Amino acid sequence: MGTRRWLAWAHSLRSDGALGDPSVAPANVAAALCARAGRSLTRSDWTRLIPGAHYRRIC
Repeated sequence: MGTRRWLAWAHSLRSDGALGDPSVAPANVAAALCARAGRSLTRSDWTRLIPGAHYRRIC
C-alpha cells in the first residue's frame, strides 16, 4: 500500500472538523467493511482474496 493511500486511511475527519484516528479493533473494522460492502464475502471471494484461510461469514 502506498504512503498516500495509507495516510488517507490512517486518519479521518471527525464531525467537529478535527483530525482523528479511526478505531482499528477487529470487530469495528469488520462492521465498517460489511456496512460499506453491503454483504459478506462469498466463498468464491474468500478463496480469491484470502487464499489459505478457512471460510467464515463475517457480516
